[in-house]
Amino acid sequence: MKSDTQPPIEVLRRHGKTFAFAGLFLPQQILADSSTLYAFCRHLDDLVDGQVDTPTVLAELRETEAALAGITLGPERLQAFINMAERTGLNLDSARQLVAGMEADLSPVGIEDRRQMLRYCYQVAGTVGEMMCAVLDIEDRRAHPHAVDLGIGMQLINIARDVHEDALAGRRYLPADLCPLSPTEIASWKPSEQPFIADARRKLIELAEVFFENGERGFKYIEPRSRFAIAVAARAYRQIGRKLLKDDRLSCPNRVFVGALEKARLALSSGWDLLINHGLARNRKTRSTPIAWHGGAA
Repeated sequence: MKSDTQPPIEVLRRHGKTFAFAGLFLPQQILADSSTLYAFCRHLDDLVDGQVDTPTVLAELRETEAALAGITLGPERLQAFINMAERTGLNLDSARQLVAGMEADLSPVGIEDRRQMLRYCYQVAGTVGEMMCAVLDIEDRRAHPHAVDLGIGMQLINIARDVHEDALAGRRYLPADLCPLSPTEIASWKPSEQPFIADARRKLIELAEVFFENGERGFKYIEPRSRFAIAVAARAYRQIGRKLLKDDRLSCPNRVFVGALEKARLALSSGWDLLINHGLARNRKTRSTPIAWHGGAA
């Protein structure tokens, strides 16, 4: 991996403001381990997004896979993640799936249907949910499908939010059965094409809500203090989706985010709901049955 002298907690604070805010409510050791996991994921994401030499990036990803498999010794940042995984019992199969998802981004991306999109979401985000189960010291395997669904919900929001930015990089994660436009057509953002984009984004956000609901049903497996932190992160992501739906500029290339005051309000409401309901989604009904992803298989 490329050298990065920033401590993992600083990487989290600089690049993952939503997760850093939620991390304020985590026990110290879990925050440290979460930061190590985030730094690992962030490096891979930056490596692929900033690629100018595909063969070199692919070679580094392959080196990462070899280190995760125990074939070679990785650089310091990667070895810190592997050491954390060994200490917490984190399954490195999930990390290897994440790397595989990143490799797919090295080629032109044009998702064909929702099933392919969800498989991609599992690889790059559902796997992170799986790994967080170990970081949070959750031993009950019944929590894993919920953690995966929470990660998928977050990734669906990322896709909906970053449609224009991704198109400029030659990628279309919106499935063709929802949006038949090419990345070039999306990047041009012509008025005649905006309804396709707006409708596809709306459907993705609605689908994300289903995954968030099922993800929240797994909060009961998390220790109370950590449960609150995860609830705050989940609600902040859901709020991004809801703002996209309410924004009159939905069909314009604007990046939506949740500000500090909104995060504080979401933290207060999350605490209240957890106090009253002992789980944010316990008594809610989903609009449809969520797809349960066990090891990435629908």
